[in-house]
Amino acid sequence: MTRVTTEIRDHVAHVTLARADKMNAVDPDMAEAIVAAGEALVGNDVAVLDELFWQSEHTIRYGVGENLYGVGEILAFRKARPSADWSA
Repeated sequence: MTRVTTEIRDHVAHVTLARADKMNAVDPDMAEAIVAAGEALVGNDVAVLDELFWQSEHTIRYGVGENLYGVGEILAFRKARPSADWSA
């Protein structure tokens, strides 16, 4: 399983560290994954987000006013989501 996962809920990005055997201590590989997750979230880099995402039919994405069930619905949502505009 990926050691860093991402999810957006209620306009908040949640980056989860999954290295329980080391009490989620951050090593160089994990630090790179955290930076990559942040950059992918800001730029809506679908390919990187897909790498960081647990792709399972058991996954649920919770959102305000919507829930997406399974990897198919979540991937379709992600591909349709526009990139963030940070220029304003």
